[in-house]
Order: sequence, then structure tokens, then C-alpha cells
Amino acid sequence: ESATVEDLQTINGSILLAEKVQVLGEVNTVNGSIDCQQGALVKEEISTMNGDINLNQSTVKYNVQTANGDITLHNKSRVEGDIVIRPRRGFSSDNPALNITISDSSVVAGNIINRDKDRTVNVILSSGGQVKGRVQNVQIIEQ
Repeated sequence: ESATVEDLQTINGSILLAEKVQVLGEVNTVNGSIDCQQGALVKEEISTMNGDINLNQSTVKYNVQTANGDITLHNKSRVEGDIVIRPRRGFSSDNPALNITISDSSVVAGNIINRDKDRTVNVILSSGGQVKGRVQNVQIIEQ
């Protein structure tokens, strides 16, 4: 808790930011989830290829990106950049929808962009969740 680090990166593993952790750079995984607890601050980007991203009363100053993971913002979390779904590499006949859940007065200040033309992306807005920018190639579901 309350630690400050430059960057966090892993290939095969998840990353957990405890309460009030500050990352001065970016947080990246290839095969793992990223979980940010209350008061966590990432000053650059959060990115994963194959893992979920969970923000709980956390702030990301730049973009949040994934290719194969759900994204959840809750408890007044904030993404000041964009949320981007990147195209998957290689071919896969398995094509489950991705969900981006924005709830509990959380905000995406930028855009939500789906760059994977073969992937359905649902943006679920509930309990005051908002997207301030535009949405591209996604389905909005309001609850």
C-alpha cells in the first residue's frame, strides 16, 4: 500500500496494485489480469493482451488497452484517455464478446474504440457510469 513505482510489466502473471499505489509509468501484462485497488493511480497506460482489467476507485491518466479481456470500472474510477480493444493476433474461431462495464459514477473521459472488426464489444453503463467521448464499433447497454 502507498508505494510508488516507475513501470510494472510481466509476461505470464497478473498484477495487483494495492490501495494508494502510484505508477509513474505504465502497467503491462501479456497473459494476466490487472487489478487496481482504491486510490491507485497509473500516470501512463494500462495494457494487457490476455487478461481482465479491473479498476476500483482508481485513475488511469492515459489509455486502457486489451485484446482478450473484459474491463471493469467501478466505485468512481476514471480513465482520462481512451479504452481501446486491439485486434487479436493469429486466427481463432472462438470469438466471445468482450464486456466493458462502467458503473458507480465511473467515467471514461476519452473514447471507446473497438479495432477488432470480428469482435463484439458491449459497453455496459449503470449507476451513473459515463463515456464523455465517442464510441466506435461497440454496443451500448444501459442498465
